[in-house]
Amino acid sequence: MADRAAGGPVVREGLPFIVGVLALTVLASLTGLTDVAVASGAISCFMVWLFRNPSRNVPLGDHLILSPGDGKVIA
Repeated sequence: MADRAAGGPVVREGLPFIVGVLALTVLASLTGLTDVAVASGAISCFMVWLFRNPSRNVPLGDHLILSPGDGKVIA
């Protein structure tokens, strides 16, 4: 299975949501809507946190039982 964390710090599926909220933040700040800019800035920070793609550290060793984080259990 390919390592999904190899692409970057954020998953590709979340980019439209992040870019959309960031565009709203920039537009609100340029038009002087400070309250909307602060609120959408907070939402954009949450979106980046929500769609983060951390690298996983899998312990190495014999006789370990590991559960799949992104896969499915076959047996």
